Amino acid sequence: MADISFKDILDMPVDEIKEPVAPPVGTYLTLVDGQPEYAKVGQNQTDCVNFKLKLIQAQGDVDQKQLAQYLDGGPLSEKSIRHRLFITNESKHRLKRFLVDDLGIEPSNFRQMVPEAMGKQVMAKIGHQPSADGTTIYGTVQSTAKV
Repeated sequence: MADISFKDILDMPVDEIKEPVAPPVGTYLTLVDGQPEYAKVGQNQTDCVNFKLKLIQAQGDVDQKQLAQYLDGGPLSEKSIRHRLFITNESKHRLKRFLVDDLGIEPSNFRQMVPEAMGKQVMAKIGHQPSADGTTIYGTVQSTAKV
């Protein structure tokens, strides 16, 4: 589904709005879709990079009945999940592992390597995490691996 504008949302009939549904847990072949985005998140405004992973193919550990409900008749390729990696001294090894080991990018420095992630395939294991208030379940990337 394409991004919609603020005006479009204001004009939507509220009875057509559905709660977001998390993808079923399990492993998916994914594709880094678009350029990763740098951000600051949380109370401490921690630096991170967000990779948009487009879901390409569910693997054998994904419940097919739950997957059909999640897709609601649409294609898997229209679904994506955010993979957030923090950029701190304590977590830089995770970003290195993702870029070098999982995506196969030639080591240099993060400034050069991060943009090279676009279009690369990676296996992503998706799990579930409750929202802080416990009212919503979100899909999260628990781990990644080389294709």
